Amino acid sequence: MQSILRKSASCGNLSLFQNFRAAGAVPRGVTAIRFYPAIASKSSTEGAEPEKSVFISQSSDIFTNLALEDWLYKNFDFNKHRVLLLWRNDPCVVIGRHQNPWQEVDVGLADKNDMKIARRNSGGGTVYHDRGNLNCTFFTPRNAYDRKTNLDVICRALKRQFGVQADVTPRLDVTLDGYKVSGTASKLGKNAYHHCTVLVDADLKKLSKLLNPDTEGMDSRATKSVKAPVQNIKNANVTVSPEKVLSSIGYEFLRTTTDGNDGGAQMIEKQRGFHMINPTNDWFPGLDNLKAEMKSWSWNFGKTPEFSLKKEYLIGQDMDTLESLNIHFNLQVENGFIRSASLQSPSGTRNFVDDTTLSDLSGFINALKDRPFHPGIVSTFEGLLFKNSNKASVSVHETLEQQARNYVRNS
Repeated sequence: MQSILRKSASCGNLSLFQNFRAAGAVPRGVTAIRFYPAIASKSSTEGAEPEKSVFISQSSDIFTNLALEDWLYKNFDFNKHRVLLLWRNDPCVVIGRHQNPWQEVDVGLADKNDMKIARRNSGGGTVYHDRGNLNCTFFTPRNAYDRKTNLDVICRALKRQFGVQADVTPRLDVTLDGYKVSGTASKLGKNAYHHCTVLVDADLKKLSKLLNPDTEGMDSRATKSVKAPVQNIKNANVTVSPEKVLSSIGYEFLRTTTDGNDGGAQMIEKQRGFHMINPTNDWFPGLDNLKAEMKSWSWNFGKTPEFSLKKEYLIGQDMDTLESLNIHFNLQVENGFIRSASLQSPSGTRNFVDDTTLSDLSGFINALKDRPFHPGIVSTFEGLLFKNSNKASVSVHETLEQQARNYVRNS
């Protein structure tokens, strides 16, 4: 049987999710959905073990799931009720709150493949998501926040269900035979959440291509991802699937006490169980506003810390000194917009670059100010510099306008 929790009109405490209604399909591997008249009715006896629930999002949209995560963080009281949110996304790339998307992601390739790029609210590095990747968010009050305990839940689940021996590193990553299978990040306030990815059967070739952009000449104060070799858990056990891992981690969470010990099967019977969640504005008032913010260009690109880009191009050689002659193309980017652009050319440039090309380049530089940055600007500059044609000159403004439409379309 299938069930979904529906949110009541109250939104500030544990009286949330009063009613249930059927919708959506229960993922394979989730063998039981338990019913309760109120997910957050009266709290348990003082001093008793907090109750637990596993929420499974029915959405595969990254912006919806990030908004759901943020909504729960802001509106739920986790003091007497702990929650594990399990969610999967269609292919996308997720960067940390303080990162530079152009430094972490091949943005041009992502756009070409209609791949969403999302900035999350927590710190940490960049991760690739697809349906072969499982995301886990552990919600607690701040004073109960414990990454190690959460990651131990994941490792025990893999060992118990699949015989896979994964380990938690000092950096609080999960590794398998020395390869990273899970990265981790968190957000702390009155409440806290710790979320992590679990690579079950993800497209690692696509991951590798997307997370290897050209960053030559880029100088940024943004947080940089720590590169590490990765592998899928399925490499260790071919019977593993995202659905089965979802089920095993969910059950392991329910049987684990708050101090991290195994409470056994009897502990599961004391919990709230699994619940399918429909992340819509009807169920979570205000969710659409959070989603719109998560989806906006101003959040995903405009929140990028200030950075500069300096490109150098060899145009010839001084015949007297035999020194190389280089043109320098410099950009300063703030909040995702180009605030200054400059072209530095040495004396003797006209021996190698004609006046028409120099005029085109000058016009291009002048047109860049206050435009949204994106890597296509560099290739446009290179096209003007090395393809001495009037056709290139005519297309400059058209190209910039198209780039602006493409990369600010969600703002």
